[in-house]
Amino acid sequence: MFYAPRRERPDAAPRRTDPADRAAATQLPREPDHARRQDRAFRLVRLVPRAHHGRGAEPTGEAATVASGSAAGAGARTTIPVAYGGVRFALDSRIASSAVPVRVEACHLDQPEDKPDGVAPAHVAFLLGGGAATNPGCSVPDMARAGLYVFSTAEYRRELASAGGALKALEKVLAARSLPAARGAQLPFVPFVDASFAVATRASFIDFRGGSGVLVLAELSIEPDTLGRELVLLFQGLSRDRSRYLLGIFPVRSRVPVVPFDVDPRAPQAGQAAFEPYRAGVERALAAAGDERFSPRPSWLRAMLATLQI
Repeated sequence: MFYAPRRERPDAAPRRTDPADRAAATQLPREPDHARRQDRAFRLVRLVPRAHHGRGAEPTGEAATVASGSAAGAGARTTIPVAYGGVRFALDSRIASSAVPVRVEACHLDQPEDKPDGVAPAHVAFLLGGGAATNPGCSVPDMARAGLYVFSTAEYRRELASAGGALKALEKVLAARSLPAARGAQLPFVPFVDASFAVATRASFIDFRGGSGVLVLAELSIEPDTLGRELVLLFQGLSRDRSRYLLGIFPVRSRVPVVPFDVDPRAPQAGQAAFEPYRAGVERALAAAGDERFSPRPSWLRAMLATLQI
């Protein structure tokens, strides 16, 4: 059977979080135009995130280099430096025109019996493109938002009970440089998701300064349904000292033809049985497709992630 056991208690109630208590992210404000650097980068001053009890943000004086700009023409490539919180990378303008770092407060589990949706430690998020205009809050992982997230592994283990096992499994994948091959085996994934990976293919193992990771074309599925409509290029990495976990989510548009999957509601078991060969066929088609059939192209992401320094 394809679906892996879900990672919550069977009687778990939906997670209850008052929006007023959610972790707030502080977006970095832009300095005046005279502070512009070359390649359309800006020097910005980081603010400490607002505390839960309502105290305002206070400037710390720490600076960040944040990419912002657009390519000179259709298909043109501009590389823009991004640096913040000990993390650096070169943004490819074909992937996004901007990368804005925000500090996101921890999102805690309210009650032990609650489902841990969005539970994550405090972290830095590099939000790409238009995603920078909204507050990421308690939304890890948001598969519809392009971004790169950096977490403390020790803090993730404290916040989420399942994180320790997932981090160990990810470490094994990176050491073996291959995805789990056993039938029904799932791609290790540290954040909680109430779903399974129906697609996990085109794995690329990437070494960067200070660590390594794996980039996978993936799609989550809750139940048998048509695949290929919510694909992401998913990156997971670890620093060499295993103190930090990196998560990259990049929604993908695919031009690979996919046949719809129809389920007869009168025969759900038959639909479940038919889904596995359908899923495997979609995965094979996506694996065989040319790089140009995806936007952004996987090769662009591989090159950008290889510039990471942590």
